[in-house]
Amino acid sequence: MKGGYFMERKQGFTLAEVLITLVIIGVIAAMTLPSLLGGTNKQEIKTGLQKAVSTLSQAITLHYALTGIDFSSISGLDTSEDGSLGKFMSSRLNAKSIDGNDVTTQDGIIYYLSQITQNCTISNPCQIAVDVNGRKGPNTLTESANSLNDIKDRFTLFLYGTTVSTQQVSNDATNGVQYTDTVATSFLDDCYTTSTNTCASGASDSD
Repeated sequence: MKGGYFMERKQGFTLAEVLITLVIIGVIAAMTLPSLLGGTNKQEIKTGLQKAVSTLSQAITLHYALTGIDFSSISGLDTSEDGSLGKFMSSRLNAKSIDGNDVTTQDGIIYYLSQITQNCTISNPCQIAVDVNGRKGPNTLTESANSLNDIKDRFTLFLYGTTVSTQQVSNDATNGVQYTDTVATSFLDDCYTTSTNTCASGASDSD
């Protein structure tokens, strides 16, 4: 006893206890980190897809407002012609680079417009591919998906007139205009989980 107080010895963790704790933390991290990173990556892709649709839609609307020409009659690559695809790509999309009919915007999104070889109408919509994270991998078109794990970074969009849609559009004399959900539609609607697609797909009649 010193000064009327007992001196107590402080107890710490043993080396074995520390090692066991680190092993447990490592196991938990190994189990949860891939899922967390995957979820973050998919959220980035979703945000990129939303931005790609919005940017393209705004560019088409602006082009129509300034020239009176929309995608129902756009054609050609002459950048001096108001009604040309070339003028649209060079002056409306805030392009960082243009390679033929492929446009990379300042935010890194790539629009593949090479399939626009006709007038894009609701009876005959045009399809384009968009890579929402640019040159960053996997650079793979998401053609089908059963779960969130199947989502890649390229999607198909449908253009007609001044409209940009993730839904596939068809039109015939019997059924009229039909809209069918695609992978992009279901992805933006948060239908996909790590194990399934919770949304029912199918076509719906337009009003």
